[in-house]
Amino acid sequence: LPISVNGVGIYSVNSQDSLFNCRIIGNFCSANNGETPSFFGVGMYCNKSADYITNCIVDSNICLSRFTSYGVGAYLNGGTTKIVDSKIRANSGTYGGGLYCENDSTSIFRCEISNNSATNSSGGILFQTSMAKIQQAIIANNNALNGGGLYVTSILASPTMAIFPTIQNCSFTNNVSKQSGGALWIHDAMNPIFDNLTFSGNVPDISNRGDVVSRDTSFSGNVLLNTSLYIGNSRTAKFTAGSIVSA
Repeated sequence: LPISVNGVGIYSVNSQDSLFNCRIIGNFCSANNGETPSFFGVGMYCNKSADYITNCIVDSNICLSRFTSYGVGAYLNGGTTKIVDSKIRANSGTYGGGLYCENDSTSIFRCEISNNSATNSSGGILFQTSMAKIQQAIIANNNALNGGGLYVTSILASPTMAIFPTIQNCSFTNNVSKQSGGALWIHDAMNPIFDNLTFSGNVPDISNRGDVVSRDTSFSGNVLLNTSLYIGNSRTAKFTAGSIVSA
């Protein structure tokens, strides 16, 4: 049977914990010979929680490539966790190297998401069927296959669900993808809202339909783009399906 491991560093379920000035550093995946478990939240795992995390550093948590991992820095599922004035950096795994937010309403304010990496989707942050909100964040120097900085998807959602992940007043700087979405990749997200964003120095793989901001051809929702600025990126935004609403 498949094995899953949750929360190597911090494990929080159905809680309302507060973390202040904490350092969650250097946690890693391990397993017995022959076992290949999936890891959720190597640094921090929060499930159905309303935790408050402020002025914390989540740094250098790693999952080796022979394991499948989700949210190596932090995995947030089904809760209303708030992360404020914190740094999530240099974490590495499969999906959502820095953060993986699933079925949640997480709030992220004034945080730095930097130097994270993923062998698949989203080096920085992955939103999966998420109503999460990010404001005043720096998303920089992350790398992944798709969505170097941020990957937004609702592929597991019911078609009738109204999903509005929101990213406001954030900067995407020097993020890299090997395929599409050097800064941002939208895959089956219903109605994401992007407001007052700056994209600078992001690099997609231009030999493989890459763009700084891309969305999948199967996308059928609406994207709200309001006042975005592009400076010195390798390529600019590309939207190939669905509707774009510019406020």
